[in-house]
Amino acid sequence: MPDARATKKHIKIIKNKKLKVAVHTVNDYDRIQELKKNGVRYIYTDFQSSKKLKKIYNPEDEE
Repeated sequence: MPDARATKKHIKIIKNKKLKVAVHTVNDYDRIQELKKNGVRYIYTDFQSSKKLKKIYNPEDEE
């Protein structure tokens, strides 16, 4: 879903249906952390490989 629609309410609805949530395009580190905290599994970004990004979001850490 687009980042603008990725509210806690929308994320919860999707997760309650046992689906994994994907959000695009997020280019703000703080927003990425917020989405991860809210249960988003996949985040698409325009960032190139970044040590900072890898520290805050590694989907392989979760299942």
